[in-house]
Amino acid sequence: MKLRYMFCLALAAGLLLSSFGAVHAGEADLISVITDPDASLKEKSDACRELAQVGTDEAVPALAELLADEELSHMARYALEAIPHPSADEALVAALGEVEGRPLLGVIVSAGMRRASAAVDPLAELLQSEDDDVAHAAAAALGSIGTSDAAGALLAALAEAEPREHRVLSEGVFRCAEALAEAGDTETAIALYDRVLELEPEPRQARLSALRGAVLTRGDEQGVARLAEALQSEEHAIFAIAIRLSMELPGDSVRDMLIEGLSEWSTDRQLPAIRALGERDDVEAAPALSGMTGEEHPTEIRVAALHVLTRFGHDPVVDTLEELVLTADGALREAARRCLIGYPGDAADDVILALLEHEDAGAQLAALDLVADRNMPQTMDVLLETAADHPSQEMRRAALSHLREVSGLDELPALLTLLAQAPSEEDTAAIESMLSVVCSRLGETVGGELEITEAVYGALPDGDSADVTQQVAEMVEEGSVSVAATNSNFGDPAQGVVKQLRVDYVLNGQPGSQTVPEGDTLNIGMAVPPEAVEAFRAALAQDPPAEARSAMLRVLESMESAAASELAAEYVEDPEAID
Repeated sequence: MKLRYMFCLALAAGLLLSSFGAVHAGEADLISVITDPDASLKEKSDACRELAQVGTDEAVPALAELLADEELSHMARYALEAIPHPSADEALVAALGEVEGRPLLGVIVSAGMRRASAAVDPLAELLQSEDDDVAHAAAAALGSIGTSDAAGALLAALAEAEPREHRVLSEGVFRCAEALAEAGDTETAIALYDRVLELEPEPRQARLSALRGAVLTRGDEQGVARLAEALQSEEHAIFAIAIRLSMELPGDSVRDMLIEGLSEWSTDRQLPAIRALGERDDVEAAPALSGMTGEEHPTEIRVAALHVLTRFGHDPVVDTLEELVLTADGALREAARRCLIGYPGDAADDVILALLEHEDAGAQLAALDLVADRNMPQTMDVLLETAADHPSQEMRRAALSHLREVSGLDELPALLTLLAQAPSEEDTAAIESMLSVVCSRLGETVGGELEITEAVYGALPDGDSADVTQQVAEMVEEGSVSVAATNSNFGDPAQGVVKQLRVDYVLNGQPGSQTVPEGDTLNIGMAVPPEAVEAFRAALAQDPPAEARSAMLRVLESMESAAASELAAEYVEDPEAID
């Protein structure tokens, strides 16, 4: 047994040595390919690709010879970048002073990727190159190397550079600072940022980025102190950077600086400070922001404060919003209305519902609009109750207008009950019109052959009107099954009255006709779901008043549904009963 075990060990060792030798033999073969003058470009490229996987320091000299080759330099660099040996760095650094043109740009990039510290001096010289591409590549490479020496080279160049070079050079410095900070050397990183801030003449964009780095890298009390200085700067760009930094630095002291600024700064600085407090989600700032909603402040300040307080869900602001909806105008009123609609809490629901009981009719109408737009849990009940029995006809019409927009299949039974209980002929007509629109919207497109036989727009049935058959037919031929009943489509044949559009057609061999009032859209070739027809069946079974029953039958007749037509026929003994 022991003999067998020893044999296995010997066999494994032999296989390992054989494999090791095969790898090195493979590398030697690959090196011979890239040094063979008769090998093709593809063969040499493939060999470089393989050397990126198996190459050692043995392959470095041969690969270095290819760095000046326009066609193979990139493949040689690909291999050198992957070889874990200092000689690869040495080859790239040497090439920085030897190659030119596009190969040089590539060598610069590779030196940066390998973070070759020995490349700092030659790269520093290349920063002075008249070729902008070379100088920019050298700056980026020094930034990738990320040492204090690399940063020093960039700072020296930045101090003497033209303004157009500031951005590229400073980005390299900042990359060095970020690398040093990540490595734990925050002291050197901070010194780099501060050095850029001290440059004369000031490279403006570089100083702005340096300020950000100087504040965030310091953090805590030192960073806050630098931020405080920047917030007091008279230079707008510095202040703007400071405001953005205030959104990133946590802590009560930053919030307190912004709040203090609200009482000292001009409007153009108060606005970004208010928004910064909002972005910080600093709800402790709510009392200070509430003080910015008073009428002594400009409208834009009040609006900004209202939006942030709404974002915080600061319930005391709801009373302010209610007051502004009732008393303000223009942008301030609209802002208050939008804040109430979007307020994240029940406090707004309570205020809006209370407004429905307000003694002022305008306040009630505003509240009804808010109910519909806010889409509260009580929305549909409020709209139905208002449309059914509110003493004001204006409020009933407004509720119907909202129901027209928000109702769907689930609300259809309640809408039919509303029709059955309509208090007057005028209300019946208005509810019927609303129902027609809702049922039309419920329709599903029916495929097949559609022919427009007649279309009329005007004061139907007996007033001035125009034959618009050709216009509607052309719309259908262009692929539209929705036709808006508007003067822009058909002119104005009956001025001063609300017109109607009636379209007669044949769909899949079956005649049909639909009529909608001006301002609505007629959907030709649409079929309502069976559930809608069943809702009408249930409503008719309740034996509604004659006027309501006739209205229901007219709506049924307008539906594109065989079931709807059959249901209507069951109740129509006299065709004139639904005219």
